[in-house]
Amino acid sequence: MAGNIEIFSYMPGYGLAVAATTLVGQNVGANKPKDAYRFGILTTAVGVGFMSFVGILLFFLSPLAASWFTG
Repeated sequence: MAGNIEIFSYMPGYGLAVAATTLVGQNVGANKPKDAYRFGILTTAVGVGFMSFVGILLFFLSPLAASWFTG
C-alpha cells in the first residue's frame, strides 16, 4: 500500500528525466551547450520542486491517501 502511495511522489521525476534527456540531447546535437545546460537546470528545478511538494503533501495527508486503498 505504501508503495502505491509513494509512487505519486517520484513517478513525475521519471517523466521529467526523459524530457530532460531529450531537451539536453537535442541542444547538444545542435551545438548549443548553454541552452542544454539551462534545460538541464530547469528540468531539475521543476522536478525537485514538484516532488518535494507532493512529498510534503503525502507526509501530512498520508491517512487520507491510505484511505483510498482500504475499506
